[in-house]
Amino acid sequence: MYFLIFKAMTMKPRVGKEAMLGQTADVVKDIAPEGKIKYFTEIWNAMGEGKKFSVGEKVMIQGFWGMTVLAKEIPSDTPRQQKSR
Repeated sequence: MYFLIFKAMTMKPRVGKEAMLGQTADVVKDIAPEGKIKYFTEIWNAMGEGKKFSVGEKVMIQGFWGMTVLAKEIPSDTPRQQKSR
């Protein structure tokens, strides 16, 4: 029984904001400094980290500020974790 509890507590989140962290998304409205991204079928308001992103670029979801996604550039040495649709 303790094993199942431990296993459940150490699992990565599958839904919600926590599951989005570190994932990639497509820019659908220029981010300069605010714009919009598409993560799977959802459109989110986004803010860049002092960098401008154009429509069609991919960004990494770094965090949240209320209901706004904080987007950053995808590091070149990090493999993409999940393909955005």
